[in-house]
Amino acid sequence: MSNQSNLDRPRFLEGDRIFLAPLAIEDLDKNLAWDNDPEMSFLDGGSHRPKTREVALKEFEESLQNPKSKFFTVIHKQDGEQIGNIVLYNLHEYERWCNWGIKLDKRFWRQGYGTEAAHLLLWYVFEDLGFNRLKSDTHMRNEASWRFQESLGFVREGVMRQDKYILGEYVDDVLYGMLRDEYKARYGDT
Repeated sequence: MSNQSNLDRPRFLEGDRIFLAPLAIEDLDKNLAWDNDPEMSFLDGGSHRPKTREVALKEFEESLQNPKSKFFTVIHKQDGEQIGNIVLYNLHEYERWCNWGIKLDKRFWRQGYGTEAAHLLLWYVFEDLGFNRLKSDTHMRNEASWRFQESLGFVREGVMRQDKYILGEYVDDVLYGMLRDEYKARYGDT
């Protein structure tokens, strides 16, 4: 999808520098490049697991059809570049909780884009959906992710010992959560 086409996409949630649009099949190639990047794969859950386009297409289509997930692409408002994805998954509407994850193109790390996208998603989860809890996890070696979670106000709730197998060894998985009351206390009524 061209950058101009991206600017014409439906703007589901909009921030100062980015907007979130529903993820579409046209986003496959960008996502495949991120999935096949060893550094991004490591941060996204562990060992590098390269994929073919055919495998990625099947997984992508299944993900987009999953009623327990909501996938968004992060679009830069100035030039229309797709700079990442953000997802809600394991949506439990009765219990009012879900998990979330974010992936940004390396060129946009440490520039505040992840924080802006996360703030949009937090608003959506707690204000629009009215959920009570948002959860995430990251492996212990992904210091950037757990520092990011904590900077947003997520609370480290536990550790699953030796839960991930990464680069030939087992590592702990760190569990995070944010409750609606914690969101309100930190971000106020928006």
